[in-house]
Amino acid sequence: MAGALYFTFSYAGWLALLVGLAVWGWLSLPKIKWGLVWLGIFAIVVISQWQLPKFQQMLDLAGRSSSHVRLQVWQTALLMIKENWLTGIGLGLFEKRYLEFASRLFHPPIELLMLHAHNIFLQFFINTGLVGLVGFVWLLGKWGKGLWAAVAVKTPLAAATWSAMIALIVHGLFDVAYWKNDLAALFWMILALGVLLIDEQQYGRSDLSHRH
Repeated sequence: MAGALYFTFSYAGWLALLVGLAVWGWLSLPKIKWGLVWLGIFAIVVISQWQLPKFQQMLDLAGRSSSHVRLQVWQTALLMIKENWLTGIGLGLFEKRYLEFASRLFHPPIELLMLHAHNIFLQFFINTGLVGLVGFVWLLGKWGKGLWAAVAVKTPLAAATWSAMIALIVHGLFDVAYWKNDLAALFWMILALGVLLIDEQQYGRSDLSHRH
C-alpha cells in the first residue's frame, strides 16, 4: 500500500498520510520523540521532492499548474456558494455548471471541465447547501467528541480510527474526498468503527451484543 501511494505522486495523499501518522504518534507515543521522528520524515519527503518538476510546479501560482487550477476552482466554487448558499446547486451538477461560473471570473479558465471542487467542505456546500454542510460538520463533531473518550484512555484502535478520519479530511481539503463511491465507503467504514468504539467505551464490551 505504501508503494502504491508513493507511485501516485499525489502530494495531497502524502500530506494526509503524514498528518494522520503525526496525529496517531501524538496520541500513542512519547510526544518529544515522536515529534522529532515526524519532523525528520517530513523533511526527508520535502528534500527528496524539492528539485522535481512536479514539486516546483506545485509552487507556481501564476502559470498552468495544479495549484493555480485549484485556486481557480475554489474561487469558482465560492461564487457558486455565494449565489446558491441555501440550497446549493444540487447533486452532480458541478461539472455541468463549472464553466458557466468560471467564465465569469477568468478569461478564459485554465481548465474548461472540472468534476469536483477539490475540497470536501466546499463540495458539501455546493451539492447540499447550508443545511447539508452544517449536518456534515455536526456529524464529524459529534463523532469526534464521542470517540475522544476512548482515545483519552489510550485505546489503540480508537487512536488509529481518529487518525484515519483526520487523514481523510486533510486529503479532502485539496482533493476529491467522499464524493467518489470508494472514498464515501471508506468514510462510512471509519465512522462506523468509531461508533462501535464509542458504544464500547460508554456501555462496555458485554453490552455491545445487545446494542447491534
